[in-house]
Amino acid sequence: MHDFLMSLIPWGTDAVVWVQGFRTPTLDSFFKAVTFMGQQEFYLLLLPFIYWVMDKSLGLRLAFALLPGVYLNGCLKGLFFTPRPDPARVAWLVVETTYAFPSGHAQNSTVLFGFLAAHARRWLTWVLGALLIGSIALSRIYLGVHHPQDALGGLFFGAVYLLLFFWLEKPVSVWFRRQSLPVRLGLFLAPIPLLLVHPTKDAVAAMASLAGLGVASVLEGERIRFDVGGPWWQRALRFLAGMVLALVAYLGLRAIFPEGLFFRALRYACVALTVGLLAPWVFVKTGLAASAEESMSEVPR
Repeated sequence: MHDFLMSLIPWGTDAVVWVQGFRTPTLDSFFKAVTFMGQQEFYLLLLPFIYWVMDKSLGLRLAFALLPGVYLNGCLKGLFFTPRPDPARVAWLVVETTYAFPSGHAQNSTVLFGFLAAHARRWLTWVLGALLIGSIALSRIYLGVHHPQDALGGLFFGAVYLLLFFWLEKPVSVWFRRQSLPVRLGLFLAPIPLLLVHPTKDAVAAMASLAGLGVASVLEGERIRFDVGGPWWQRALRFLAGMVLALVAYLGLRAIFPEGLFFRALRYACVALTVGLLAPWVFVKTGLAASAEESMSEVPR
């Protein structure tokens, strides 16, 4: 497979050169904005917004679908180890340091927006999701950091992974809820040794976030159980307050911790715990959110 992918590089490079022949300052800015929707900073905004403001269950399900997919993409890149387009022939408008195939932006956006479209179950969301996924994949070619085959590979693996997730989600979640609290906590910590198999920055961030959010979701469900309801202003304040906590953890720990994969894993686990556990606790304590028990007590009988 590696040899086949390498044989496609001359064609792929010519395709990137052709696409970049349409470059303008406006398109440069547009595709840089589009590609942002496939980066971890975007996920740090979107996932907490859904979890804190819209639908707690949907936010968790989306995170549990997306984060293992990010780790899988890193493993696939290491398996195929193909280079990115030659910067001597194409213009790199953003900087990337990992292997090229498959495109992580294309794969992860397929999982993200495909999941949301499937949840909404409306033709308009499928059209919008397809446009976003296609635009993000095209942005990687336009920006000069992926060949077309990298983007197509990301779309393919993202679709296959998402279908597999949907197939396994219900039976696994039913089995998981039947387990004791210590077992449920242990199951989210169990994948941590996978970091030794593929110890890259993205893989470490994904698996540490998965472990932290998983533990947080179990403890939040047992002890806090915040409700996402409330008027729009309360939800807005909740999101702003939560993002302050998340950014303090994200930026503060990056300034404090030394470089290294261990401290990167610890930082992302702490950010996930902040999003999934600390912020909901603060919401309930400050009145920015009610607990599930309080919400039920207010329902007329």
